[in-house]
Amino acid sequence: MRQVVPLILIGALLVGCYATQPIRSTALPTGMQVALQLTDVGRASLGEALGPSVDVIDGRLVSRDSAAWTISVSAVHLLRGGEQVWSGERLRIRNDFVALASEKRFSRGRTAIVTAATLGVVYAIAKGGLAGLIQGDEGKAPSDSGQTTRIPRP
Repeated sequence: MRQVVPLILIGALLVGCYATQPIRSTALPTGMQVALQLTDVGRASLGEALGPSVDVIDGRLVSRDSAAWTISVSAVHLLRGGEQVWSGERLRIRNDFVALASEKRFSRGRTAIVTAATLGVVYAIAKGGLAGLIQGDEGKAPSDSGQTTRIPRP
């Protein structure tokens, strides 16, 4: 149980920390987190490099010029759900392959809400309020209802 609590906190912080916003500027700093949603043409053209049905590519911006984006890919999100984690492979993506470019920014508000909710759940678990959900009903005596009958097997 004590090993699970830090994992829950870390997971909640990672989920709540970022929000995406459309990129409005042409001058972008290298190293920023971006999410590039592909067009149908981009999806078909990059299918061999990325795999089929890729919707969004996440990664760090390496460079951008008038013709293409170069990013260090951290993950690709599929059209029908699911995600494939990458380990920073560089990929050059032509501008006409990108339907929408978004910036991933740290969100203090979302992080605060997720952290507060997670701490509330951890506190409830620690106080035993949710112990039945985690431990199950093993070891408890049956209720006094007339419908419960335990017959030992021979």
